[in-house]
Amino acid sequence: MSVKFVCVDVIKSIAGLNRYSRNNNLHLEDCLVDINGDEELTNKQIELANITLKNCDVRLKGVRIISQGQTNGKCLELISCKSYRIEDCEFVCRNIGSDKSPYPERAQTSCCVYAFNSNLQIRNCKFSGPGEEVRGIVTENSNIQISDSNFKEINNSALWCKFGGESKITESTISDCGGYGSLYCTNAATLTVENCKIESNPRGCGVFVLHDKSRISMDKCTVNGHKWSGFGCRWGGGGCIKNSSFDSNGQGAWAIRKSVIKDIVRENNTVTNDFTDENYEKVAFLFADPLNTAVIEKGLSSRGLSVEKARELVSGERRMREATRYQAKFLYSRK
Repeated sequence: MSVKFVCVDVIKSIAGLNRYSRNNNLHLEDCLVDINGDEELTNKQIELANITLKNCDVRLKGVRIISQGQTNGKCLELISCKSYRIEDCEFVCRNIGSDKSPYPERAQTSCCVYAFNSNLQIRNCKFSGPGEEVRGIVTENSNIQISDSNFKEINNSALWCKFGGESKITESTISDCGGYGSLYCTNAATLTVENCKIESNPRGCGVFVLHDKSRISMDKCTVNGHKWSGFGCRWGGGGCIKNSSFDSNGQGAWAIRKSVIKDIVRENNTVTNDFTDENYEKVAFLFADPLNTAVIEKGLSSRGLSVEKARELVSGERRMREATRYQAKFLYSRK
């Protein structure tokens, strides 16, 4: 079914948004949306199943957006919005996502904010997503800057960056969010994470990177208490993790496939109380452990990794693991 977009010049109030909604959905095109909750006389809350803005300039401040009652509904869906600023807002998405796969298409995704080919600045906002398969923010070929924000109790990933674009999240807290990674970077996207606290993914990793040219740069972060590992990487992903701490992650701080060992830089990180999941040996990540593969005997020609370089990398991996009592105990038990 085709969607009819409404084109107006300016909307300056929540009442104005509601005026142009149809069947609990709002579709606006080529419009300036400039709403300041502090200027609203009474209601600062927007309740619509889905809001889609196309080619719009958007400024939102001090409002609460609740989305519920529609499968794959989004609090905000942005299409080719080149100027977008949100601050002091709260987003709650209770819709269900229909696609349970790791890479749902936009039409099958439920989330707080979906940015497609757009530029965003987000500051001091709160995101929650109790609906099944809900994600926090999804960026597709978009550039976003997130600061001083809180992501809590989101059923799937808090932030998923995919298909290009460069995004950055700083001074933010991510807790009790699910997905393969609470922070998830795939399909050649780039994500920078600085001074963030990433805690308690009940189903996956703290940070997960997949696919060629996908890159994460992480500095001064804490990554604690995840069901799987603190940081996971495979299938051509890469990144740089430095000055960060990893504590009490079920399947260890690192879940790095041998094919991407040389594309991961780790500097000055602290690992404590590793491998808290007693059943971790049953999962596939164990087989990706460079200490338990033949990489030091054969190298990895498909990734340009010589035997000499492979041994050097594995030696560094061994020293890193032996830095904590828990890791040393693990290595000894494998002999």
